[in-house]
Amino acid sequence: MSEYGLQTYSVSSAIGKDFYGTVQKIAQIGYKSVELCWGNAPAQEVNRAVRDAGIKVSGVHIGVDEAENDFAGTVKFFHDIGCPNYIVAGIPWEGDEFYRSIDRIIKCHALLKEEGIDLMFHNHSMEFSYRNKYGVRPIEALLNHTAINLEIDTFWAYVGGANPSEFLVNNRDRIRFVHIKDGLRNGEGRTIGQGEAPVIESRNTAEKLGIYMVVESENEFPDGITEVTESFRYLTTH
Repeated sequence: MSEYGLQTYSVSSAIGKDFYGTVQKIAQIGYKSVELCWGNAPAQEVNRAVRDAGIKVSGVHIGVDEAENDFAGTVKFFHDIGCPNYIVAGIPWEGDEFYRSIDRIIKCHALLKEEGIDLMFHNHSMEFSYRNKYGVRPIEALLNHTAINLEIDTFWAYVGGANPSEFLVNNRDRIRFVHIKDGLRNGEGRTIGQGEAPVIESRNTAEKLGIYMVVESENEFPDGITEVTESFRYLTTH
């Protein structure tokens, strides 16, 4: 059976009230890791929670701003939790921001690499659908003009017009993680198994390629823990 991590954005309401208890519930469902959102908890609390739950931290979703504005503090957090995976969850692309964003990513990637931290990028639909004035998509610029690795959100790739499985196969050497997520073509999220995205095909491809999978949902319907429990059940029975 495949191993799955969970992006803690999926349980934002619960984890904001009780970080420790929510991490224990995540582990009890069967998830083997958590991918944190920046600011979920201080390093000491993160370490205690994952230790007691018997799971690991696979990465942290964070912006480029944090490294630019407080490099030392940001690096210290990653070192303190023993996780080198700095996953940029979004950056501006429109107009003149396009190549400025690429330059910011390149600079931060180099600086973090010196500290043993690997900056990578998590896509949304815009990285696949938007084109700058030269007709270049952000995902193409990331692949062709940077040396960073990627975390491919298979749902947002699908919404952006890509075939997630084909993209994973064609770019395997640049992909460290995938997000397994479900929803409608218009971008509305759904519990895994209740949407239109090619979830099982994406899961099977990631598994075949040996890419670590992280589950994410965005609706917390009827609540976050219930939704990620149902998502885990679907993935482990299909």
